[in-house]
Amino acid sequence: MYLYLYPIYLLASFLPGLKLFGGKLFLFFVMQILGLVLALDVNMTDYFNYERIYKETAYFGQLLSGEKSFSDGYGEFGYVLLSSIAKSLGLGYDPFRVVYFTLLMSIIWIFFVRFKVSIFFASLWYFAYFFHNDGNIIRMAMASSIVMVGIGYLSLGYVRRFLILILVASAFHVSVLACLVLLFFYYFRPKRLFFIIALVVGLIIGLKGGAYILGFLGKLSFFSDSSVYIISKIVRYLDAGREGAGLLRSLVVVSMTILVFFLVNFNRMYISRGHYIWFCSLFITLLFLLVFSDLRLFSDRMFRLFGMSGGVLLGFLVQNFQGINRLVVSTFLVIFFSAFLCFKYYSLSWSFLG
Repeated sequence: MYLYLYPIYLLASFLPGLKLFGGKLFLFFVMQILGLVLALDVNMTDYFNYERIYKETAYFGQLLSGEKSFSDGYGEFGYVLLSSIAKSLGLGYDPFRVVYFTLLMSIIWIFFVRFKVSIFFASLWYFAYFFHNDGNIIRMAMASSIVMVGIGYLSLGYVRRFLILILVASAFHVSVLACLVLLFFYYFRPKRLFFIIALVVGLIIGLKGGAYILGFLGKLSFFSDSSVYIISKIVRYLDAGREGAGLLRSLVVVSMTILVFFLVNFNRMYISRGHYIWFCSLFITLLFLLVFSDLRLFSDRMFRLFGMSGGVLLGFLVQNFQGINRLVVSTFLVIFFSAFLCFKYYSLSWSFLG
């Protein structure tokens, strides 16, 4: 089903670049159809888990009266609140998912059309790496989509909007607080040597595996309920098992290729704060993938959090080519990601592509 929708989605994401009338609205319509398909796909790994969680969620009136508390539900405040309101309105789990994914796709569409990114290449990247899995990790998907908009505003210099959106996103998944590290790069703007050294160190740690770092954090104790919750999430990733993801899968190879291109052109890119923030976001993504190569679940979640920066930078990268060279590079990328999706959905060689 998803592969049949892929050509339509590609066409829809290409039209806005031609500045055709209604191109952005057509993309919105196609994305809502994709969201509907995703919402109603019962073959998702976590579909029934989230269905059970939804049925156990308290009604909004129970939360208001104090009969139940938000901590009784599964997940962060925002997800519990949204589930509770939907349940109080009489929505079953499937209608709730439809509403949820309508909202999710709307936020992603806003990101595509609001900021100066190549909609085509950002869409290509999103469909290849994130779209299908968003049907499973629905809390992280919502949080990451809000984060994308937040980073977009930070790239334009709107720090306050960035902070507000990170706060909103954390109501769906607390891990998004890691995005606050981008403020360090925004204000101090380290230069090329810093990134090269950090990547080398990350690669060295990754060869051994960085699970022990999470193990150390999991032993820390703080005095607030929120910190205890965060630590419990860290321990959960450790309990999920140390499934090695490896350093040669496409997430790492493609991200490293893009990052190296911008490192080579660093002095020119450094002038543009917009390019620089997206570069730093992809840098953080790659660092997580390298350091925690022995914790696939954790590194994949961090890739979802920061990973859309790769799609944004992909568009910037293509713009550096002119004439026939741009056409060749663009064609190669379309073929590569199309092949990626064929392997992914038909499971021909997922170990490298994962």
